[in-house]
Amino acid sequence: MNGWVWLSFAIAAEVLATSTLKANTGFVRPSLLAVTVLGYVAAFSSS
Repeated sequence: MNGWVWLSFAIAAEVLATSTLKANTGFVRPSLLAVTVLGYVAAFSSS
């Protein structure tokens, strides 16, 4: 069961990061850039 929780967390983090990546065209908003980077770091570190 624990593996499913980590997988769900990784999927949610990657979906969040990918969604903010589209909104972050040009990387001009530092807050969206931080959410994008942290989302991908969380997704790849949890898998």
